[in-house]
Amino acid sequence: MWPQGSRLKYTVALKMIVAFGIPEMEILKSKPLIMPFFRCNEWNFQHAKKESKFNHTTMKYLINTSKKFTGVIIDRVINGRTAINGHTLAESAKWHNEDPSNFSIVSEAQMQELVSNDRQSKIEPFTEITQERFDHMLGVLPPMNFTGNYFQISEALQYDLRATFLHKDGKFYEATLPTGTKSDNREYIEAI
Repeated sequence: MWPQGSRLKYTVALKMIVAFGIPEMEILKSKPLIMPFFRCNEWNFQHAKKESKFNHTTMKYLINTSKKFTGVIIDRVINGRTAINGHTLAESAKWHNEDPSNFSIVSEAQMQELVSNDRQSKIEPFTEITQERFDHMLGVLPPMNFTGNYFQISEALQYDLRATFLHKDGKFYEATLPTGTKSDNREYIEAI
């Protein structure tokens, strides 16, 4: 029997481990080991909160700095150790088969700047597409912010960015824009 709430934590742990590239067979073999790690780290969070050493302003993140930041966070860092398995930076680098110099611990403010820059770099202006693509995308997922000639796909691509479609002056367009109505994204529409 799963303790209340731990099934979700187990699922999140599995998803994070899959993201790190561990083959599924290895996950199946190690299922009993995942929950104890998570329980241990849940205790670390609760203990840190109780001791007033953990709050939103002290949150830090472990990232790979050997390549351009694309929104991937390896783990959160609390008191110098990763939240998932309690590794130090060097242990985490070894676990990921990386050189420790490729890893860096960044503050909440630094992370917000990295995310903001990455999000901004992913915004793409409208480009012309075929009517067939426009019609196909209208039927893929339920549209949101639909106004007849403007809609966004209901599933975000990353962050709050969505595939956005427009029919204007007899032509069809696609863009990657922040979630919003036609008037919210007016500047991109006027740029056509």
